[in-house]
Amino acid sequence: MKKNLLYTAWVVLYILCAALGFLPERSGALQVFLSLLSLVFFLPPALLLRQGKQAGDKKTVSLVRTVSLTSLGLTLLMLIFNIIFAARTAAVGNALHALLVLVSAPMMTAGAWVVSLFLWACLLVASIYKK
Repeated sequence: MKKNLLYTAWVVLYILCAALGFLPERSGALQVFLSLLSLVFFLPPALLLRQGKQAGDKKTVSLVRTVSLTSLGLTLLMLIFNIIFAARTAAVGNALHALLVLVSAPMMTAGAWVVSLFLWACLLVASIYKK
């Protein structure tokens, strides 16, 4: 697959995950769809990473590493902020939750947070590992 197509797919999947992460009520079938969507979200970066490593494209591997590290770091930061400011007003809680949804789009869409965090960590470790 061409890199531009994979980048486009990754951005489109991020937008879908971010938008659908704001859904308050999720039925059984909808939650299954959202979980599958959050798993598919990780397919383009995994393919980009594989192609980048095979071609020796350090720029692509570095981009996947940077996005993975940034997502994990910002997710941790937003989770800490959500815990610290839990007793504040509803507006602060809603704003922090909205930021968490945007930073951690596939995590909020999946419902099972650990799966998304694990897949980000896998991408990060795979982008660091050298043969």
